[in-house]
Amino acid sequence: MMILRNAVRFVRVTVVVLLVVFGTMLPTTARSSYSSFNVVGDSISAGYNSGGYVFGDGWVSLLFGDSITGIGARADTIDTIWPGIETRNNAVPGSTAGEWASPVYLPTVDLLSRRPDLVVVFIGGNDLIDYMKNDGVLSEAEKDAYRLNLRTIMDSLTGLEPVPEIVLVGYYDLFDGLSENLPAPMASYRGFSSGTLQGNAIIEQVAGEYGCLFVDLHTPFMHHCYGADLGDPLSASPSFVRTPLALFDIHPNSAGHQRIYETVYQLLSNLSPSSHTLTAAEGGGKGSVSPEGCTVSAGANQVFTATPGPGYDVATWLLDGAVTQNGGMTFSLQNIQASHEITVVFEAIEYLVTAQTSTGGRVTPTEVTMTVETEQTFTAVADEHYTVDKWEVDGAAVQDGGVQYAFSGATGDHVVRVTFLVPDADADGMPDWWEDQYGDLQPGADSDGDSIPNIVEFQEGLNPTIHDDLDYLILRAGWNLVAIPMTVGNWTFGDLLAGAGAGSIWAWDSDTQGYEAVNDGAVDPKRGVWVYASGTYGIPLE
Repeated sequence: MMILRNAVRFVRVTVVVLLVVFGTMLPTTARSSYSSFNVVGDSISAGYNSGGYVFGDGWVSLLFGDSITGIGARADTIDTIWPGIETRNNAVPGSTAGEWASPVYLPTVDLLSRRPDLVVVFIGGNDLIDYMKNDGVLSEAEKDAYRLNLRTIMDSLTGLEPVPEIVLVGYYDLFDGLSENLPAPMASYRGFSSGTLQGNAIIEQVAGEYGCLFVDLHTPFMHHCYGADLGDPLSASPSFVRTPLALFDIHPNSAGHQRIYETVYQLLSNLSPSSHTLTAAEGGGKGSVSPEGCTVSAGANQVFTATPGPGYDVATWLLDGAVTQNGGMTFSLQNIQASHEITVVFEAIEYLVTAQTSTGGRVTPTEVTMTVETEQTFTAVADEHYTVDKWEVDGAAVQDGGVQYAFSGATGDHVVRVTFLVPDADADGMPDWWEDQYGDLQPGADSDGDSIPNIVEFQEGLNPTIHDDLDYLILRAGWNLVAIPMTVGNWTFGDLLAGAGAGSIWAWDSDTQGYEAVNDGAVDPKRGVWVYASGTYGIPLE
């Protein structure tokens, strides 16, 4: 009897059948064909029969269809399921799962280098016997060690590219569940029936973890081993081991090998061409999707993940050309029963781009909606005497001058800013337009002889070529000793001089015999003060 469940986890491209002798049959589906079949195991898979080695009588020979003199070619072999498949028996008598788990174990190295499609690994019997022969039980530490070895073997196989299919096969119970009835000379085996079940549970667990097939030999062998000598009322013929108990041998006899062969052959012949190809793509180079393609077993699930490029988001997912999902970074297919084409469509995200200016002009448009795919030209209009200084995007300079700036590639909300300035080529504080009108003047000179420097003429909006009969207090860059020859209401020195860029204002205090700050002091025409100016300024005194 064989029980088959389904629990596929891997993207299937190749197959490995891992026969570890114990169990019940678990899940998966396979590809339609295989090209290479290897067997990994110990003496049972190497062909040892009860009492010794018999060429051509082992279950692997039966499965491979080895010709035997007087018998000829066999009818039901692996080649009848997958014609032309290459076969290889890598089984090593006496080997353990612990040895096969080692990355430097030569049989393991050889197996992995061949990248087979189908591998039968019948391994673990020697491990379990070694664990139980001293105290008759499997300790938690021993079970953990066995489980770890199986997982390590599985990791090695599933690390191949393409990933193989894996089948784990559980062990038969030599004593038909009655090992506790063993006579005193075999007392060390009294825990064997319980240990076999525990070992099977480990193998079945690992099979489930890796989404692999698990074949049961416990059920088809039950009542066909040494139970007849231990009081099994259901003991049946033929025996699958060498009987009676006095001739005890862990290896199956010819009938036992035949039963293993039949069980494995039934499994392989029932595997249907049920793998499916999934191809994923994104439309337009606006992002990516992973995986781009894979092969999965029928009934499996697969998740695809989209990664939008800057400025994009997922619009829709298409399955075989039809929209099946709006948005979402992932797309899941459940219970896959056919090959499909998956397409993720990205769309550009809309962002708000605003335009700002400094003093001296305006810009159009002031607000626009853009995407990473669109371009917008902004136009600056300078006020009289101003010109464009530079353009900035989000505070970073992107263009010097120019009345237009073309912005593109929006990947978020942005601020475009244009700054204006009044040109002053010689940096003398008098702009070019003013000097173009009145000549190339020196800022500190008094061209019209009215005691008002040219730069003050500019600041005050005067004509430097016309003598102005105006009274100005002139402050030049640095410290100035001045007196205000008038009383200006309730104004303080600070009020009067602030517009001239004055900083500290100090006056002599005869009472304290020292200088004191008088910024807040009332203007006193009888008092001289020291004023620090940042440049040349004129203060009208009328």
